Amino acid sequence: MKQWEIGGPFKIGIAEKKDVTVPEGYVKLKVQLAGLHRYEYELYSGESGGSYPVVPGRCGVGIVSEAGENDYGLTRGTRVVIDPQLAPGSLMGRSEPGTLSDFVVIPCRNAFPVPAQVDDADLLFTEQISLAILTLNQMEFKKGAHVLIVGANVFGVIAAKLVMHYQGVPILLDTNEQCLKKATAAGVYYTINTAEQNPLQKLESITGGSPCGYAIFASRRLSALDSVDYLAVGARAAIVGWAHLSSVLSADVSLIMRRELHLYGVNNGGSHFPSAINVLANHVMAPSELIEDSVKFADCASVFNDPDAGLKNRGFIKVTF
Repeated sequence: MKQWEIGGPFKIGIAEKKDVTVPEGYVKLKVQLAGLHRYEYELYSGESGGSYPVVPGRCGVGIVSEAGENDYGLTRGTRVVIDPQLAPGSLMGRSEPGTLSDFVVIPCRNAFPVPAQVDDADLLFTEQISLAILTLNQMEFKKGAHVLIVGANVFGVIAAKLVMHYQGVPILLDTNEQCLKKATAAGVYYTINTAEQNPLQKLESITGGSPCGYAIFASRRLSALDSVDYLAVGARAAIVGWAHLSSVLSADVSLIMRRELHLYGVNNGGSHFPSAINVLANHVMAPSELIEDSVKFADCASVFNDPDAGLKNRGFIKVTF
């Protein structure tokens, strides 16, 4: 078994691992496809903290090569998508070995069989779709509503597409024109560059002067909470991000109090994996269009070591095996 290991800040190399016995309730997967975000670069650079060594990668698609006794119907040859949240506080690619490995052994409950019509590359975004589903459920989103989404990153675009599917109107805000253009290319109609446009004026032209009743803050730049001025009093808002981000987030509570917001924190959508797979099976979206580059497993070091062409400045990179 081969796997990439981050040994410390700016240290990555490939390592050999002894084969392991597959215990009852677990499966061994031959990884077919994995994905890397800026999340992995932050682990590599030391920005996000964490302990080393660590095998990166929190998303992946694989084929069952061995299956212990299980009640999940998993047998050799089953194609599955991986839920990286193995248990509370136990996360693949952070506290546990991730998907940047040719084989992984995980609990059966974290291996979700997928229908044949769903493309492997789309499945890499299952976790983010499940996170978006949970976010809208938590806010008790109602169709027809305008939803302000702050952050045109991969999750922000996926959330916007899901809002559209649920018959809402997403409005995507960011300061990065390149990200906004990608969102537009992905079918998000309303985007606002807050660095170049008057956000309030543009919003009012979209909503007919009505403030938004929902907001999703999908950006680490929580100065974006200034956007509460665009929200209705009593609006429902969610701060969304993976759990490790809590150590770097801060906000002025007075901004929240000003609009009497109903605020939700969302960091794990694992319980909605089946729903996310169903979204993909019904071709609601094709998130693989958000993939910016592809790299072979053997060449993964290049996307970590080259800050200009690699993960630091790319939204999502696909890893092929």
